[in-house]
Formats: sequence, C-alpha cells, structure tokens
Amino acid sequence: MRLHQIARRQRTTAIYRAIDSARQSDTKTLWTTFDKAQRTIFGKQRPIPDAMHDPITGRLEMDLALQLSAWANHYRDMGIRNKPQTTDAKLFADLMSRVLSEKDPNLNDHSREALEHPITADELIDHIEQLQNNKAVGFDGVPAEFLKFESKKLRTALLTVLNIVLSRAQWPTDWWYGFIVPIPKSGGDPTLRSDYRPITINSVIAKLFESIINERASVFIERTLGLSDLQGGFRRKRGTMHQIWTLNETIASYRERNKPLYLCFLDVAKAYDKADHNGIVRQMRRAGLSARTIDLIHQSQSGSQRAVMINGRLSSIFTVHTGVAQGAVLSPLVYALFINRLAEQISD
Repeated sequence: MRLHQIARRQRTTAIYRAIDSARQSDTKTLWTTFDKAQRTIFGKQRPIPDAMHDPITGRLEMDLALQLSAWANHYRDMGIRNKPQTTDAKLFADLMSRVLSEKDPNLNDHSREALEHPITADELIDHIEQLQNNKAVGFDGVPAEFLKFESKKLRTALLTVLNIVLSRAQWPTDWWYGFIVPIPKSGGDPTLRSDYRPITINSVIAKLFESIINERASVFIERTLGLSDLQGGFRRKRGTMHQIWTLNETIASYRERNKPLYLCFLDVAKAYDKADHNGIVRQMRRAGLSARTIDLIHQSQSGSQRAVMINGRLSSIFTVHTGVAQGAVLSPLVYALFINRLAEQISD
C-alpha cells in the first residue's frame, strides 16, 4: 500500500473517531483526535524533488533550506509580474463605486432577488452533502466530514455565519488564507517550477459558501443568457463531446460545400493565474450579477493570502495580486465570465 493511501486511511479513521466522540459529548477526545487528523492531511501530495532548476542560471539548486522560499517567490512574483502596471487606484475605486451603486443600470431587482436572498437550511444541507470526503483541508483544519456530522447546533451556527457574510457582503479574513500544492504537469520537467500546476486548498467552510454563490450565479447567468452560447466549459448539460460534435459537423458542412475552413486553436499559458481582477469585475457587471455578489466574489479573489506546501513543509505567507485560484469553486465561472467578451466578439 502506498504512503498516501495509508495517510488517507489514517485521516479517515481519526475523523470518524472524533465524530463518535462528539456523539458521546466527549469534547476532550474530540479535539485530540481532530488534531491527529489535521497532521495527516497532506499525506496525499506527490513528492517533489528537492533539487530544482534555477530559472535564471539553469543550475540545479540543492539547498533544501532555500527551496520553500524559492517556491513562494515563484508564485508571488508571478502575480506581481502579471499585475497591470497602468491600473490607477482611483479609476478602479470609481469602477467599484459604480458597480456597487444601486442606481447602476446594469443591475436590477431581479438579480438581487435571485442572488442575495437568505440561505435556507435546505440549501445549506444540500451543499454540505455535495462536499467530497477524504480531501485536504485549509488553514482552519476543518474537514468536510465534520460539516456532515448531523448536529442541529452545528448547522444552525453555520447557517447564521454564512447569512451574515452574505447580508454584510464582507468576506471573512480567515477565508483569504490557502495552501498552494504544486501538482506536476503531464510530460513536464519535475525540476522546473513552471511545469507545476498550482492547486489552491482553501477552507472547507469557504468552499461551502462559494458553492452556494456559484450555484445561484450559474443558474441566474444561464437563465439570463449571460454567457455566450459558444462557451461549453463547466456548464450544465454540456461537455467535451458536445464541442467535438459541433466541430465535426462544422467540418463536414464545409467539406460538403467544398468551401475552405480555417481553425484557430488558442492555448493560453497560465490562464487562471493571469486573469485581471479589474477585468473580472467589469465582466461580472456586464453579466448583470447583483452588486453584493460582485463585491463578494471580488473580495474572495483580491485579498488572497497563500503559502506553498512542499513535501509536508510550509513556506512563508504571501499575497496574490492577480488571477483566480485553481481548485476554488468559483474559479471556473469567474474565468468563463472573464473571457466571455472574446467569445462574443468571435460570434459577431
């Protein structure tokens, strides 16, 4: 049995012991076993080589003490490099002021009713049940299995907290913190940091709230045709086969009429990492999302604090200035909105 499988089994056992302790009102055992569960949450990460290529000199870096710092600098500098240098703080403040204004013509009562109504108990339970077990947890150390524990007091407290966040449109500071776990890209060089995909692990409670907002926003956008029909990624009742079928039918139609057909394939490097927050806000506004929803999503993206997890060790915490987190619930929808203008211009 592999080490990550053993770690997963140990974590699951510890979590369910803690749940059993909670049922027996044995709080001491509950938090002791919970603490043990936290210590095994990173057992599934694939080992990353300690020797990595220096991006400037090309030489292999062997100093283990410098590796964590180098990984943190890699992702921090990526955000700094991609942060628009011409952005004027006052212009962006004016933009946000217009977005959050109730007089904004792009916002309406319908969007507020669809997106900002209080979260119900049934809605909360439905999204809790959708959380996946045996997944790594964020800085708060709370696993999904704990939220699934059938405690009326726990769910009442959760419902109260999430509705406060929604009504006040204030993203909790603790939810900004997340781990970046580098995952090697298929066929990439394991000694190059650029050949790793940065998967972000956030608080499970934050994921729960994001899933509710994401569900509401997705339904609203589909109903109001807020996304171009050309977009098929991460949309209900659409998939790769639908896009392949469309492409195949288009090719067949042009061949039948003996007409030339030109295909253009666009592969955007580090697409999620380079998404501009200003542009995201503008596109959410164009899609007609409510002011409070735009504000919450913007807060979730713009104040992100990250630390890189390498072979069970954590780097120092740094701020991410741009992009959307890979692994976050809202990211696919946010990125689809970000590139939607391109799809509209192509269809025009």
